[in-house]
Formats: sequence, structure tokens, C-alpha cells
Amino acid sequence: MEQHKEIGPYVIDSEIGRGGMGVVYLAHDSRLDRRVAIKALPDLLAEDPDRLARFDREARTLASLNHPNVAGIHGLESHDGKKYLVLEYVEGETLADRLDRGPLPIDEALETCIEIARGLEAAHDAGIIHRDLKPANIKITPEGKAVVLDFGLAKATDENAGSTILTQSAITLPTTPNSPTVPGAILGTAPYMSPEQARGRSVDKRSDVWSFAIIVYECLTGVGPFVGETITDSIGAILHKNVDLATLPPGTPAQVHRVLRRCLERDRNKRLRDIGDARLELEDALREPEADRIAAPATRERAGVASRIAWPLVAILAVVAAFAAWNAWFKPAPAPAPIRFTAELGAEDPIETGAGPHIALSPDGTTLVFLAGASETLHLRRIDRLQAEPLKGTEDAAHPFWSPDGQWIGFFQDNKIKKISVSGGAPLTLCDASGAHRGATWSDKDTIVFAPSTVTGLWRVPASGGAAEQITEPDREQKERSHRWPHALPGGTHVLFTSQSQGQDFDEATIEAIDLRTLERTVIHRGGAFPIYTASGHLLFGRQATLYAAPFNPRTLELLTPPEPVLAGVSTEPSNGAVHVTVSDNGTLVYNTGEATAFQNRIFSLDREGNATPVDPELRGYVTAAVSPGGDRLAVQLVPEGQTSFDVWVYEIERQILSRLTFGEGDEMSPVWSPDGNWIAYCDTGDGFAPNIFIKRADGAGEPRRLTESLNAQFPVSWSQEANAIAFQEDVGETSWDILTLDPDDENATPEVFIRTPFMEGDPVFSPDGRWLAYSSNESGQFEVYVRSYPGPGGRWQVSSDGGGKPVWSPKGDEIFYLWNSSVYAAPVTATDNALRVGRPIKLHDNGPPATFFRPQFDVMPDGETFIALKPESDDDEIPQTTLEFVLNWFTELNEKAPRR
Repeated sequence: MEQHKEIGPYVIDSEIGRGGMGVVYLAHDSRLDRRVAIKALPDLLAEDPDRLARFDREARTLASLNHPNVAGIHGLESHDGKKYLVLEYVEGETLADRLDRGPLPIDEALETCIEIARGLEAAHDAGIIHRDLKPANIKITPEGKAVVLDFGLAKATDENAGSTILTQSAITLPTTPNSPTVPGAILGTAPYMSPEQARGRSVDKRSDVWSFAIIVYECLTGVGPFVGETITDSIGAILHKNVDLATLPPGTPAQVHRVLRRCLERDRNKRLRDIGDARLELEDALREPEADRIAAPATRERAGVASRIAWPLVAILAVVAAFAAWNAWFKPAPAPAPIRFTAELGAEDPIETGAGPHIALSPDGTTLVFLAGASETLHLRRIDRLQAEPLKGTEDAAHPFWSPDGQWIGFFQDNKIKKISVSGGAPLTLCDASGAHRGATWSDKDTIVFAPSTVTGLWRVPASGGAAEQITEPDREQKERSHRWPHALPGGTHVLFTSQSQGQDFDEATIEAIDLRTLERTVIHRGGAFPIYTASGHLLFGRQATLYAAPFNPRTLELLTPPEPVLAGVSTEPSNGAVHVTVSDNGTLVYNTGEATAFQNRIFSLDREGNATPVDPELRGYVTAAVSPGGDRLAVQLVPEGQTSFDVWVYEIERQILSRLTFGEGDEMSPVWSPDGNWIAYCDTGDGFAPNIFIKRADGAGEPRRLTESLNAQFPVSWSQEANAIAFQEDVGETSWDILTLDPDDENATPEVFIRTPFMEGDPVFSPDGRWLAYSSNESGQFEVYVRSYPGPGGRWQVSSDGGGKPVWSPKGDEIFYLWNSSVYAAPVTATDNALRVGRPIKLHDNGPPATFFRPQFDVMPDGETFIALKPESDDDEIPQTTLEFVLNWFTELNEKAPRR
């Protein structure tokens, strides 16, 4: 039909579907200014006056039915000799579309089916039978309400008033990849038909009861019990196959087992007669899902018969047998026991375990994606295979996440969000995402919600790519610092996330939900981070290296019981709130073990050949080290044993004495010496939203002096006396990491931007004469070392040739040393009045520390020949992690530890 064609007062907009009753169009009602659905009736119906009259009577009856779970009928229209039905337009996806992504969580399935039952009940009370009840005829609105479509219309298409004659052309199979649709269908869909309907006999409301039970089963399991490759297969299964209720998910209430058995009686005289009774059973099951798991007491009549038996042995055996049969009939099959094992991942290199979750199970639990190796490449390990396969083009990836259909993997790379097919191919770029990423999630509505930085809110972008849009912003007046670790709830309308406030550790953070339609936020729980919603109907989160759980209603956004600890010893990241755990919809759990561990490094001196000599004989939680101008002391960032927060300490090399310099409540990090050795600059998170810059006397005297007040994370790197400036890197969010400078002697000075681009710039280091600033940037696609004149303007010179980071100037200014993949390089430089000549880099040795973005684990002594490096004493000190903990059927254990109400 032509777009914008008029049918009476209705203006056709577009075609929105096709079904057994005909083509459906979206239209605009010009009289009442509303959207409606226009359904063109089949010519066979429109040309038969008797059948059209019966249809008209049925439609009038339906039009009088006003119920929130039934799509209404507005009227009949004629145009160019054709008949059209004007229907209420219901927004949302069909239940069939939702089930294509897998089963619903138990509570959501029951709530959905209760609403379907309410609509059926209202129609049955009005004398209307559906006769074609199936998931494709049920809409789930954006608010999560179930609305039944095409109510009662099948009856009017019947050739006979009292019976339904079915032929191959009058039956359809559901439109799924495994069950082709037969065109020209008018009556019913085979896998959802009642036995009497399949046999061509007369039907009544008990036929709808049967179809309803099939929908309940499919909502819980994700697949219908009678779907076959052909119509004949489906009808044969309906007439002869018994439904195996043992396939219902663990934790399905006993009432649900009972109501399904009663609704799926082939003899309709034994079937549950009223859909209202089924609704009451499901409502009881939703309120008390753990109740009624044993047989009901014997009836009074049976008790009377038993009392008249004088306890002969045969009677006792008969009673025992009868009770056993009764119990076997009504008691659900026991939930499968959890199976635990540790598995090798099958990757040649160890998995990445730091800075956030780098493991993710596919929704169906068949495939694990994880990061491995120094290149941090995505690997796929299918559960039924021994080896993992790397995904080409995913080097330097972070935080992988799955699409709801399990066909795509999203990830962060090169300051962008990308996706790659599980079958391989080139990654596709979706949008820019600069910064220290803090998680992403892919919703059922094909929207990706992500946290681009450590101090920003959440953003969203279509899964097909496009411009990203910010949807939350931390409330600075309420001292909110960041929003991170988003997790989409079923239905695609809400996303969980972690909200962290000023001065909070993540054990004190807040779990919230945001409505993607209204952007309204709802507090779910205070005290924990990294929320995950499971198909078992639970909310998980991490706190104190322990996984907590509570039954959760994703529609009302309410916890149904207080959270309970369900798994201890899970690896967590106190610095960013991440929990190394992933759960699939079928109840498979994968996680890293162990509480958070401090960095364990030893301080070494290295010569130009890579020969190492311990500087501190003790293995400690060293994170960074900076050499004093005199070469006699080191300013170190240290995690003391038994703690998880950072402090700045000073280590005297000759006397091997370690003394604490900072005593703040937060993390003190990234120490930098003043050129005269009397002061140390560092950053502190104690009373700010993010680490800001302070200075303190190196001998510990006096109080720290704050230099910056910013909501962004700032890390000092270099202090130039000649330039009278401290160079630092700042996480700006929109432009990722930038380089700024600040005059430490001017109390009223404000930071000045030196480099601000869409890329990540960091590691800024002044030359000894203060005229040049070396730094690292990923503007070329990987990190390289560059030099610019300071304070500019001037030229820019690339120093490294095939990757580089953490540059350090020689004390004479004639060389720049840098790191790449634990190798130490030296590039000769010659300065003129206006330019810098950079020579070809030479690899000195492969015994250096890894180059990290804002952890200077590498510095040079005043002699220019000896280096200071932090690293494990030997390869034996660091055991590469190549295994993870697996738990199959974990939902059984979860339901026992955190039972639903």
C-alpha cells in the first residue's frame, strides 16, 4: 500500500507486519490525533457476506472489551472494495522477539504470564476465545506490560460456526530460524494449538488454556515443547509427546509445575477449565516461590477410606505406592547440583588480571572471551574445546562485553568502542570513547551504555554506531565522583551502574538504575559495586572481596530480600570497584580467585647491558620510584603490607632505610622530586573527587600544600627548575588524557594546557635545561615517544620508531631513554636554537620493566649510565595466571544461599 494513503480518517504511514489475518500498517488517526494499526482483511473473508457478518459481530464484541492487557479494536473501515480493521497500536516488541534472545528470568516470566492470563480472563468472561494465542501475538510495551493482540479474530475466519477444519495452508509454524513459516495462514500456529484444535474439533476457552501453558513453558525455557521441522511434526508432538517439565529452570516454584500439568492435559475434560484459576496459581507462585514443594495432604474421602482399613500389609503398600506416585507427579525434578572445576584457558600467554574485568561469558554460556598476553588481545575459548583462539585486530583491547544474541563482542580499543563478530572479521568502530574506561553493556534495545572515564557519567551509543550521548552526570553538589560498570537489565529500558562519591571506597559505593527513556535514576542498594543481574532473578554485587546476592525485581527495581554473601574469595579491584566475575543466562559462573593483592616489586639498578643489582633487598609493594637529584634517595609509591591504599615514602639507598612521607586518608601517588631535592610533588585522593596535586617537604617537615582543585584525575610527572613548572597529565574525559603545566611557586596560578588532543598524551618529562618536553602519545594508533619545545610554539619530533613510552632524559640532555615491551631504548638527541635533531633509537637490553601509562617504574641516575627499575626479582616471582574457576549449575547454589521471597 502506498505510504500516506488515506483510509477514511486514517493516513497510512508504513507497513509494520504481516500475519495470518493479513498485512498490518501503522497509521495516524486524523480525528483523534493518535497512532493506530490498520489490518487489511483477507479477500476470502471480505468477499463472503456471511463470514464478514460473523466477523463484524465478533469485532463489535471485542470493541466493547476494555482491558489494559488486551489490544482494543477501534472499528471497521472500507476502501476501494477492501475491508480494514482499525486496531489499537501497541508500542514495544513482541514476546516472540524477546524469546529469540533466550528465556525470561523466572520472576519476569511469571509476571508476564500473569498479565497475559488477566487479558485472557477478561475476554473469556465476555465470551471471546482467542484461538491463536502465541508469543507473536503478545506485545511487551516499553514499560514491561504484556498486551494480547488479535483477540478472538480467529473464530470469525472459521468456515463453520462450531468447528475448525485445519489444512496445511491454514496452519503456521512460528517464524524462527529453525521453523519456516507456511504462507497464507489463517487459523492458528501449529506448536501452540490444543489437541482438539489440531484434530479439527470444536474448541472452547480450554483451548486457550492449553496455548497459554505452552507460552508459560516457553517463557521459562526459551523454547516451545512442540516445535518441529514441519507442521506434521508439530501436530504429531502435540497429540503424542509428553512435556518434560524437568527441563524447567532450577528454582521454578512447585505451583508452576502443577499448573502446567493441569493445563496441558490432552483430554480437555481433565484440563484446567478457567484461565483465572491458572492466574491465581501463578500469583501464589510469584509471592511464595519456595512453598508447596511437597504433595498436598490426602483428601477427606481418601482419609476416610484409609481409616476403614485395618492396616493389612497390602493396604500399607498401596498407600505408600499411591503417595509415591502423587509425589512424583507434583514434585518438580531436583535442581542439578553445581559442578566446580579449575580450567586451563588454552591461551599461549597468561590472561590479563589487572585494572578491571577482562572476562565475559556469552549469554548462552558456551563461549568465554578474555584478554591475554602482553598485547592484551581478545581470545575466544569455547567451553567444549581445549584451545582458545585470538581475535585478530583486537590488540590492546579492554573490558569485553557481549551482544544479547551472543553474535558480537564489544570492547574498548584506541580510545573508541568497537565490536567484532564472534566468527571473526575486522573490528567495527562505533564511537569515540577517550579515557580510562570503566565498563560497557549492550542492552536488549541494541543500545550500548558505557563509562568512558574515571570521573564522568555514563554515555550511550546505538549498537550500529553513531554519535554518543551523555545520559548521566555526577552530581558534584552531592559529592558524586563517578558513574561506572553499567549492566543492562532485561527489556532494554534500564541499566544498573555504580555511583561513587568523594572519599568513598567502593565497598561504600551505591548501586543505582537509570531509565533510558526518562533518564530518571533510582537507588537500589548502598554499600557495594559492580552490579550484575542474573537470569535466576538475582542482583549480584561485590563488597570486600565477596560476591553478594539478593532476589531482585527488574520491573519495580526493588530488592526482595536483604543481600546475602554467596561467594567469598573473588578477585576484586579496590582501586576501581571491578569484580573479576561473569555469569551466563544458563547459570555458569566464571571468576578469578583471591582477594586484592598489593604490587610486589623489587627495586633494581640496571646498567646499559641490562645487568641487575638489587637496591632494596626486600620485596615490597612498590608501584613507582623516582630518583632524587643527588641520586642518594628514591621517592616511592608504596602499598604497605596488609593494606590496599598507596602512600609516598622515601628510601635512602646507602642506609637502606624506608621512611613514610604522607599520611593522608586516601591514596598518595606518583611522587616527583623538585630540582633542588627539597620538595616532593605527588597526587592525593584523600578529600577530592579525583587525585589532585600537592607538594610537601622531602624531610617530612610541615604540612602538605595543595596546588590544584579539579574534578579530574591529575598525576605529576616532572618538575623543571629552569621552567619553574610542574608537568602533569590529566584525565579530562572528553579529550582523554592531556598534558598541563603549573607554576608551583605561585599560589594563585592556574594550570596551563600544553597538549590537548582527542588522543591519550602522558608521561611529560622536562629536559634538563627546561626547553623541551618529551611525552608519549597514541595518536598514531600505538604509543610512541615525542618531543615538543617548551613552552612553545615550536616543532614536534617523534623519538621512538616502533612503539615507546615512559621517556626519561639523560642528565646531560643528549639522550632520551624509553621503554617498550620491557625493552630499554636510547635515542641520541642534539638541540639547536630552534630545533631538535633526533637520532636512530638503539635497543640497550630486554631486562627493563613494562611501560605503564602513569606508573613511572623507570628512572635514570645522575651518572646517565645506571637506571632504576621496579620489577619482580625473577620470572619465578610472578606466576602467570592461565586458569579460571568455573561453576556449572551455579543458580542451584545461588537459590539456596539467596532464596527468592
